[in-house]
Amino acid sequence: RVEKQLRENEERLFLSLQATQDAIWDWDIVQATGYASLNYFTMLGYKPDEFLMNSEYWWQLIHCEDVQKVREAMDRVMNNPESWQDSIPNVEFRMRKKTGEWRWILARGKVVTWDREGRPLRMMGTHTDITDRKLAEEALRESEQRYRTLFETANDAILLMDRDFIYVDCNSKAMEMTQRSRSEIIGHNAYEDSPLVQPDGNNSQAAALSYINEAVAGRPQKFYWQSLRKDGTLLDLDVCLNKVTLGEQDFLQVIARDITEQKQAEKALRESEGKFKDLVEQSIVGVYLIQDGLFKYVNAKFAEIFGYDMAEMTGKMGPKDVVFADDLP
Repeated sequence: RVEKQLRENEERLFLSLQATQDAIWDWDIVQATGYASLNYFTMLGYKPDEFLMNSEYWWQLIHCEDVQKVREAMDRVMNNPESWQDSIPNVEFRMRKKTGEWRWILARGKVVTWDREGRPLRMMGTHTDITDRKLAEEALRESEQRYRTLFETANDAILLMDRDFIYVDCNSKAMEMTQRSRSEIIGHNAYEDSPLVQPDGNNSQAAALSYINEAVAGRPQKFYWQSLRKDGTLLDLDVCLNKVTLGEQDFLQVIARDITEQKQAEKALRESEGKFKDLVEQSIVGVYLIQDGLFKYVNAKFAEIFGYDMAEMTGKMGPKDVVFADDLP
């Protein structure tokens, strides 16, 4: 019965190791030699027992940048009493395969035997190949780094709002544009730093919530918005508002372009055109523009001189229609 129970236990252990693909190692600390299961060797591309489990050879398989980390982990295990063995953290390091490539290993271990003076005699533990996880983590870090680089170097202000419409992130351009620090932006809502009323006469808070609700419903928004810098000056913005999903959480992404100078230029142009129009339309002399042989523009006085309406002359008549034939050359 004892032999049968032993065989069953060994079979369960073997099947468990096969199912998990983990490797078991058993290390004689005094002799600096050990035993390892089949998976220990195949994990590194070797045949069973193809290399000796001794201290010198084992250390050669570890990446030179990870040797110190592994030594420190082993010291923690061997220098802690039995009652603390289960709380000792695992260690991750690289081991070289037979082909020369590196595999990431997650090692768990503990001392299982001490001598009468409390010195450790034997350690046991497992190795798990976590290379795929490490590669995925590295790809994620690179992706996040690329995103962060684009986020921080963008020429437009980029901000993220949570489901409560509170800013949770912003880039450097947003801080530069608004003259506010990160802490003065994060935690505030979208309309807090806007004038009470927008140029179209709508209340800023009501207008902002209307755009936000549309974006939350999956309808991207693009609109003109006036905000206030920290010093109280107006900031004209061209805003795009979209819903984005990061991880498993939905956010609203705000991309704002500073068009203050453009708006100021448009205003100056309108004022200039207005002054020109006032001067020309009230002039006591006839003023006209000719393009392609026709009057592109005539003022009221010019039309009056020839007895026409402005509409009759503009775009329909030219100098040949009002100049005496002998004088046309």
